[in-house]
Amino acid sequence: MSGIIAHFYFDMKSSLSLLLIIGTVTVIQLIPKFSVHKIASPLFIASIVFWFFNLGLFLSSINDSRNNPEYFGDIADRSNKVVVRIVEPTVEKEKSIKCVVEVLQIDDAVVSGKSLIYFEKDTASRDLKYGDVICFEGNFNEIFANGNPHEFDYKRYLAIHDIHHQAYIKSGNWIKHGEKANFLFQKIFSLRQYLSHELAHFGLENKNLMVANALLLGQKEYLDKDVLRSYSSAGAMHVLAVSGLHVGIVMLLLSFLLSPIKKWRRGKVVFLGLMLGGIWFYAIITGLSPSVLRAAVMFSFIVVGKELQRDTSIYQSILVSAFILIVIEPYIIFQVGFQLSYLAVIGIVYIQPKIANLFYVKHVILDKA
Repeated sequence: MSGIIAHFYFDMKSSLSLLLIIGTVTVIQLIPKFSVHKIASPLFIASIVFWFFNLGLFLSSINDSRNNPEYFGDIADRSNKVVVRIVEPTVEKEKSIKCVVEVLQIDDAVVSGKSLIYFEKDTASRDLKYGDVICFEGNFNEIFANGNPHEFDYKRYLAIHDIHHQAYIKSGNWIKHGEKANFLFQKIFSLRQYLSHELAHFGLENKNLMVANALLLGQKEYLDKDVLRSYSSAGAMHVLAVSGLHVGIVMLLLSFLLSPIKKWRRGKVVFLGLMLGGIWFYAIITGLSPSVLRAAVMFSFIVVGKELQRDTSIYQSILVSAFILIVIEPYIIFQVGFQLSYLAVIGIVYIQPKIANLFYVKHVILDKA
């Protein structure tokens, strides 16, 4: 984490070769000493810490699109023919359609990098979806912070998501040039849309439909300000965020429904595969938010450990899940959802047993309550 912070704020960098050299020296020189003496020498600890610090620098560097020689930022302010691909589900705003896009080409140059594009709202822009390839003539503007003291830093927020430019496209100034979507994500987003339509088909509408989409599918972007204000005033805002509670409920339901499979020959392997598949399918359907990712990884460790008849440390599961998420997306450590999710779970795991041990209730049901 310190390496990621150093790269983000001070633009420090590390190379893969340096990382490999440090790792090799550590393994050859220090691990034998560690195994013989059964203690971690200060030199060993310092080398490991330095290795992980450089790992943070390296992961941040390769995940920062501005370090790519093909990054479009140097020619973004020119008025050119631009080709982009929509890489996330679109969001309908009051007067525009917001899209996160991957910039593929500017004039004849093949480029890379993500940007925000706001399309003027009309019938055509409402039909835009994940995977659409769009061609337009225009330019991108660098995103700047407003600069007011203590105001939300929108530039920093987008930088965390590796977005540094934006553009506004008026109606009629763009054409759909085809479709280039990841097959898996295309099917997932289509299924989310289908399930949302099914909720409406069963009679849910307006605010109830918004809340159902948020609770079941993790689609909070459709909630209007009145609904958000109501839940916030009631202190129940967290209910709308799909989190570990939801993943835990899914895991318990799957465990109950699939438990007869264990009686089959090699049933435990089938049971484990279906459990992991179900947990991760739900995590993907709900948008892979930090809280869901953390819970999915953690419950995966617990399920595997239980089926292999090995006890798993809850702290170890939490920290390993955090490490995996950070390796995949280093800047996730700056996301408030990630920070609060892990602080909340560690707080619950640490404090709950201490509270439970304060009281002894002989009756089983009362003790559970």
